Amino acid sequence: MSCVMNFRSNAGFCLFRHFSSVRRFQRTHIEEISTLIFRDRCREFKKVHFDLGTGDAKFIYRLAKKDPETLFVGIDSNADSMGHIAWKVKSKVSRGGLAVQNLELLHMPVEEIPDEFSNLADCVTINYPWGSLLRRITEPDLKMAKTISKISRIASQVHLHLNFTLYSNKTLIHRLKVQDLSERAALEAVKRCFSRYQLYLVEQSLEDSSRTRTTWGQHLALSSGRQVLTLRFLKE
Repeated sequence: MSCVMNFRSNAGFCLFRHFSSVRRFQRTHIEEISTLIFRDRCREFKKVHFDLGTGDAKFIYRLAKKDPETLFVGIDSNADSMGHIAWKVKSKVSRGGLAVQNLELLHMPVEEIPDEFSNLADCVTINYPWGSLLRRITEPDLKMAKTISKISRIASQVHLHLNFTLYSNKTLIHRLKVQDLSERAALEAVKRCFSRYQLYLVEQSLEDSSRTRTTWGQHLALSSGRQVLTLRFLKE
């Protein structure tokens, strides 16, 4: 989406410049704001952390409580999943609201993140992607890697956490139409795709899901033997 801002030059002519807009959660509704306004909001904080495919946003809410000097931004295409936390964050504490001022929730698909968000993020997290987001990461999709790199500042980190146990179910992999990352060639393809956009792997680990702090990760931990593949990238 885009909006038009009207500027008047010294010569008296009207100059029009187009800026995109984003859909931001308020307490009882979703509003459209200019990406320029959102960038100004980011400048109020020392750091900015993007959580892509944020789901119910409880993960970044907990982070926001612990680090008031960082702005946490949750992005998801499913408005319903973020609705409860959005209402709580924007409500007064006396009315059951949550005491955080450093959390913003945006309703949009990750692939539609606008160019005006370039170089905003000091950290990017993607926790247990599913559906189209998982497909685009594991295909791998160059546009998705480019978008992640676009929002990341130099020296920022990208943390990708994947439900690795998924890949033991070949029938489910086929139904979801995702690449099998248990195969070395498929995993290496993801790494090469990210490196094409200056995101270089600095850490890879496979660990038990009980250590996770996201809602979906906690669901995984309820089943024994669940494993999480973590890939950490550095933007250079």
